[in-house]
Amino acid sequence: MLMKVYDSDDFAEYLDLKTIKLKDNKNIFEVEEIVDFKNPRKLASDESYISMRVKAQYNLEHRLRKSISKIACADAMGGGTVILNDDKEGSWEEITSDSNNEKKFELLMRNKKNKD
Repeated sequence: MLMKVYDSDDFAEYLDLKTIKLKDNKNIFEVEEIVDFKNPRKLASDESYISMRVKAQYNLEHRLRKSISKIACADAMGGGTVILNDDKEGSWEEITSDSNNEKKFELLMRNKKNKD
């Protein structure tokens, strides 16, 4: 089930609630995010994409987020042809107040409380 967590003039972001996994240490959630762009984006290769599927991890104890993988897709909502598959793991970054990442973090925290 997709839940919209952020919407702007440039893009909308969703969490796929079916993909939420609590890792072994119980403080790390892994989840798939979808970023749907309002206008196509271009890669350096000049190929266009309209959405991205991002696998991310959230450290609930320390309010941190990092991306595990990114897939650029030709169609909306993470569909169509895969234009780019980037499996380079990002670094942990602090989740700042009033950011789209904070909105996703809050949804994950609510989800954790519902499972406790």
